[in-house]
Amino acid sequence: MNIHFLLGVPVMGEMSPETVKTKITTCEVCERWDIQYSDITFIFDRWNGEDFISGGGEQFISQRLKDKLEEKKIKGFKTTPVNVKFSKQRGGVIRIGKGAYQDELPAFYHFQVIGKAEAALDDWYMILDPTECEGCKANNKMMTIEASKSRANPELTGKDIDNPLPINVYHATWKNNDIFLVSPTFKILTENFVDTLQELEIKINQKGGVWLRQTNWIE
Repeated sequence: MNIHFLLGVPVMGEMSPETVKTKITTCEVCERWDIQYSDITFIFDRWNGEDFISGGGEQFISQRLKDKLEEKKIKGFKTTPVNVKFSKQRGGVIRIGKGAYQDELPAFYHFQVIGKAEAALDDWYMILDPTECEGCKANNKMMTIEASKSRANPELTGKDIDNPLPINVYHATWKNNDIFLVSPTFKILTENFVDTLQELEIKINQKGGVWLRQTNWIE
């Protein structure tokens, strides 16, 4: 089965300042932390029928995409309902575009990937301190410039990078999820997930669509 690196989805707005952000500790030993969001309100600048969107570094899916993923028994994610509304704009601004499949905003959900696997990512990071935390086994590292270019969304940069760094996923670590993380932010999609997007005629590697790059399994 082919797999794909998710480079980006359309940015359609942002989370409301009233969205609750909670700092949570992910490792008690090294005191690593993350931000957990709740009571999310997503504020759209516009909507042209997009079903898979982002804003504020988080991703969201529409009701019809959620229903289709569940119908196809796609695994590796969880969803939480969010509130949606349009931003305040001056009169005359068209908020619902010609590509929309209904006349008002559908329900949307916070989309979080919970599937995990391991990948060969040595070329993506510069190790600052090789010492591993006794709790989470993480070390101190930073992403290289080449890695930052390799993960960029071509729609935002104007073109895809020549000879991007590969993400080679260890097949033995895969738990049969259709979307999964190989790092805290690198999301991998199976062909099943991509086929589901295409059933809804969601654009792939086109302006205003979902951007992917095929990647590889390794033993």
